[in-house]
Amino acid sequence: MGRSYFSKSLHPVSANSATDHRRLNRIRWLRSVSHLCGLGHRRKLWPLAALVLAPSPFIMQQPASAQACGAPVGGSVTCTNAGNPYASGIAYNPAGVAGLFTITLQPDVNVMANPGVRGVDAGNSAGVAVTSAGTIATQGVSAYGVFAGSDNGATINNSATISTNGFNARGIDAEATGGTVIIDNTGTINTQGDQAAGIWVPGLGLGTGPANTTVTNSADITTNGGTAASAIRITLNEPLNTGSATINLQSGTLTTNGVITSAAVIVGTNGPGSATLNMNGGTIVNNSTHMDSHGLTAQAQGNGSATVNFNAGTITTQGGIGAVAWNAGLGLGNITLISAAGTVVNAQGTTTNSNGLAALGGSAANGTSVLLDSQSVITATNMGIDAQSQLSAPVIVKQTGGSITAGNIGIHVTTDGAATVTNTAPIQVSNVESRGMQVLSNGGPTTIDHSTSIAAPGEFAIGIEALGSTANVTLQAGATVAGGWQAETPPLQSGGRYRYRFTGTHEDGREERTRWFEFRAARWESASDAVDEIGIG
Repeated sequence: MGRSYFSKSLHPVSANSATDHRRLNRIRWLRSVSHLCGLGHRRKLWPLAALVLAPSPFIMQQPASAQACGAPVGGSVTCTNAGNPYASGIAYNPAGVAGLFTITLQPDVNVMANPGVRGVDAGNSAGVAVTSAGTIATQGVSAYGVFAGSDNGATINNSATISTNGFNARGIDAEATGGTVIIDNTGTINTQGDQAAGIWVPGLGLGTGPANTTVTNSADITTNGGTAASAIRITLNEPLNTGSATINLQSGTLTTNGVITSAAVIVGTNGPGSATLNMNGGTIVNNSTHMDSHGLTAQAQGNGSATVNFNAGTITTQGGIGAVAWNAGLGLGNITLISAAGTVVNAQGTTTNSNGLAALGGSAANGTSVLLDSQSVITATNMGIDAQSQLSAPVIVKQTGGSITAGNIGIHVTTDGAATVTNTAPIQVSNVESRGMQVLSNGGPTTIDHSTSIAAPGEFAIGIEALGSTANVTLQAGATVAGGWQAETPPLQSGGRYRYRFTGTHEDGREERTRWFEFRAARWESASDAVDEIGIG
């Protein structure tokens, strides 16, 4: 097993030639590392089933006879301002429509639904499409703003301003047992209540589910709730579903406020289909301080791949990971997270999940791998980058732009297979026993190529730590690695005068020393006359 450490401007040393105090440093680190980065239990897994807090087959909430906009003509109906404020909502599940059924709300429509009533409630077994505009407001349990459900695909194009208030009162909800689900939102959405997501495509837990699901958002969404109040959520939990799920974030600010919000944006699959999240602009803010309250999450529960493409924008979290792609099952799909230049991640929480970017999962089966390729500017209180594989899948990390400022670890990798890290960005870590890089393989080779600066000035800190069947660390011309410090003294005598200095060795063998520092040792002891009492009596 090979191991390399880099500290100050030192060359790597083997475990056999390490000094006693460095071996002590290693022992102390291993005692605490499981708390910092979960090495004792790898990581916490969140099954997809736990994320789908209220799955249920789609069902019309209101009677099909409630045709507030008149009878359908040619498989479609248009709602005008003549029915404002549509206190009983707009509900259709027409009989005799063999093909796609469409509902259109004109821009001057104003829906102010009675308590417990959905704003738009549309269903049709052969397919349904809703185009909603104007304003929609609801209140009460499961009082969705816009709902579309079908056995053969559901489409919602929304430009309406939607507000909901109540348990499970989602802004937009689309469900299908087959076909495709498509949601395109350009309207502002505000929700209040547990499980009151802004946009939700829930898994129905039965059958094959929709073939493919795509949600595109270009507007502000704000959710306020205790649990599962995500801005956007796709959770396809049908085990036989072969379809893929994709979320495209084009613009807008997505803000979640709650106790346990799981993720501001989450896309998940349970079968072989892929889960993909593309952030092309906008801002993510997750204000929950819970450790599972992430910014972006792409999750594959079964054999599918999980991908996050963070192309533009800013992510801020107060408890969880900024952006994560991971597999919660057997890890048979590729795990990929790519962040482009100009992107910003701020993981400001105080939990062990307060990490900037993470790619978690994967096994050696089918040639799968874990890839995290970042150019982001990352600030995190725990780890800047965390990349892990469950079994022996190779893990590849590239930080080729931006910067990393972290509390405990700049770049962390752990796997049973090969681990490769390429870094061209400055890394700064600050805590006691911190690591600029910690790259650990339990059975494969470890390779690190570093070409900029690493600063780990804390006590017992190490610039680069590498462990593997072989550990190869390459410092390119101009690269610097500065580790932390520790001081050991012989037994001291009270009243004695002592002096010390720090020394370091360059890669070419040159030694560098500081000036001498002096101190005098003292001790505490009991004394009856230690305190003078004045004015007693």
